Amino acid sequence: MTSRAANPSESSLRAPRVRPDSAAGPSNSPSAFTKSTFGVDTVALRFYALGGSKTAQALDRTEALRHSRGHLLTTVHDSGARVVWYPDSSMVKIEGRLAALCDGTPQVDRLATRAELRRLPDLAATAIAGMVGEADDELRLSTHRLGRLDTTGELYFAEPADGLAFLRATGALVPPGYKGAPIYRNDGQIETMYVVTAKRGRKVARFYDAGLKHGTDEPGTRIRYEVQNRWDKSTAPTPAALTQEPGALPALYARHLQPFTSHAQEINVTTATDAPSQIAAQLAAGELTQRQATGLAGFVSMLPHGGRHLYTPQSARRYLRELRRHGVVLTASEHEAAMTIGQALDALLDGAYEHSEAQAP
Repeated sequence: MTSRAANPSESSLRAPRVRPDSAAGPSNSPSAFTKSTFGVDTVALRFYALGGSKTAQALDRTEALRHSRGHLLTTVHDSGARVVWYPDSSMVKIEGRLAALCDGTPQVDRLATRAELRRLPDLAATAIAGMVGEADDELRLSTHRLGRLDTTGELYFAEPADGLAFLRATGALVPPGYKGAPIYRNDGQIETMYVVTAKRGRKVARFYDAGLKHGTDEPGTRIRYEVQNRWDKSTAPTPAALTQEPGALPALYARHLQPFTSHAQEINVTTATDAPSQIAAQLAAGELTQRQATGLAGFVSMLPHGGRHLYTPQSARRYLRELRRHGVVLTASEHEAAMTIGQALDALLDGAYEHSEAQAP
């Protein structure tokens, strides 16, 4: 399975929405959260076709360490960005936090804007040229493409306990074809929930406690969702291409959550033991037919007894997909049974679109 980011098409720029069902009665959704900033964190930009240039000669002379197929410059940019030179392919890459590159210091506790992403080629050219003692005109004129771009958003929770509950529930938000890789604190609380590729275990997204990680807030106050987008040379976009449409960055940000936000009015993270009661409620509300409810309830009732292995893989996937379509996401944690998190996800994704639209290049 590939986890490479696709260039957002026109149709993919529409926001996946979760519309809370006001008629569904009271919910135990994490409450009192506010939308925080959305933007770009870590980026990698590649400059191509530098063979024979003064910049290439300067890179050859610069002290470096062997790094895979390239040479990692021992000098670190003032922003904390690192540079790798690939002499065999005449390509140089710079990677670091975009906000730090803009401000010229690693001590930056913010995310970069869409307008700053558009400035990345010039910022990167100046940074690399300065590190090797050359003018930046050659790099500015060179072909460049993104290799990595981390889209990131946050929710602030007025009650840290709500943020911690939301973070625990994200263990159920692993899209089909991927795996969850949680990191726990000593007290058993999830600190980071990684989404990784099924075969190689490469990290593609994560929910984590940003306030705890950076030492700025009480645990549970700032919950961040970050998506790592990577491209190879043949599909990589330019910063200019990704900043033309305000919906392009949010579309990349939302892609791993789309299985959970495309259909349901609300998302309930629940155990197989408690799921039948939610299915019955939807049957009573006319949202499911008797045949649908009977099939779904029978499937989830078998799960605690190893029932998934009694179904063909195709049938199991079909039932799980149908459950997600009706807003039921299964978790093994009894602690998070019947927890409603759709409103929080909706705020996170809506915030991404609103911030991106406001960040005109």
